[in-house]
Amino acid sequence: MDMTINTCAPSNAMGRERTRFFPRQLVTPDDLTQDQLYFREKMRRHNRMLHGWGVVCGARVKAGTAPCQIVVEPGYILGPYGDEIMIDSEVTVDLCNNALDGNAVSPCADVLNDPWCSEVPVSRPAGQTLYVAIRYEECQTRPVRAVVSACGCDAASCEYSRIRDSYAIRVLTTLPSTYSDPMPQPEFILQSQCAANTGCPACPTDPWVILADVTLKGDTTIDTIDCFAHRRFVVSFADYYYLCHQKTTLLSLQGLRILTIDPNGREQMLLDVKNPPSTPAGQLPGFNSVPTPLIFEAQFNEAVKSDTVIARQTFLVTQGAAGGPTTNLPGAITPAPPGADPQKVFRLTLKEPSPQGTYRVTLVGDGSPAITTPAGNRLDGDPGKPQPLPSGDGKEGGNFTFEFQINTQLIG
Repeated sequence: MDMTINTCAPSNAMGRERTRFFPRQLVTPDDLTQDQLYFREKMRRHNRMLHGWGVVCGARVKAGTAPCQIVVEPGYILGPYGDEIMIDSEVTVDLCNNALDGNAVSPCADVLNDPWCSEVPVSRPAGQTLYVAIRYEECQTRPVRAVVSACGCDAASCEYSRIRDSYAIRVLTTLPSTYSDPMPQPEFILQSQCAANTGCPACPTDPWVILADVTLKGDTTIDTIDCFAHRRFVVSFADYYYLCHQKTTLLSLQGLRILTIDPNGREQMLLDVKNPPSTPAGQLPGFNSVPTPLIFEAQFNEAVKSDTVIARQTFLVTQGAAGGPTTNLPGAITPAPPGADPQKVFRLTLKEPSPQGTYRVTLVGDGSPAITTPAGNRLDGDPGKPQPLPSGDGKEGGNFTFEFQINTQLIG
């Protein structure tokens, strides 16, 4: 069976059939190679219809060390019919010599080294544009002795046991029919519109892929090499990737309550910062008594590293109007109430009776020390909007502050 396919035209159904094996089947070479044909044709259709054709990566062309020589670097190319063309090492191309098959580099040149098939010199006029082109080819390799059904004493011959994917490089003097001069740049946005997806791409009429436009000087030295004028590139995402980091929930203040203990030993809430009472413009919320003790309860959305909640450093209360002198009020971190999560709820209890005046509660998320999670994430303490709680602007860091007054008539 001929494994070389030089067109993408659907001449028959052979490329869409795979072998069905059954018990006691007489298997012939055609049966074994049919599955190869099926999967190769499937891959070629996939490449041609989905990815297109052209240079995927590499295959750059540079001047060689001798006159009339260029060097093609390693690269990966999709041929017009969907074949993979792999250049695995640098290839030296003599623009002024062709093999008998017309190629500057022929497939299996490293396997078939026939001294009678020498290169033929080709005249290249100075200034003429030469198109260095590549196409997919195959060659048969690894000959082995095979028994044949013939009479005589020498009933054995050689058969090639492998087919190698290869390529041929040719120097063209005219553009293939699949190219134009100049090359138009397709508009990417049009490919996402319905009007552009009404039919499948037509089968290319030429197998060649242009790698570079080259011109020579009168002494056959390289004058110019243009790797862009007619080089088609295939869109590749080989170097693109994205990372899936575990989502980290920012540490924020969920609630802040101000409490006291009444004469009967029961807790009494004085102010809920999450739902503060309405007050006239410019007036701070507060209460018209001097409670003792004064307890500040902070509730966080995530577990907090307990030794970062430190009275007078990261969880502090100061007295004094904004812009004027302030005084840090001494207090102590006390246990969370029964039933509360001790890793998320913390209380600061002032040690001395609280005089009347303006107070400010601050929970620190900026600088060092700061309130953090066990993983070291700092408090996102910027006041939320439109309500101050929960806190956070979506970025780690920021102090939460809240001001209130004692001995001021509470409105609302």
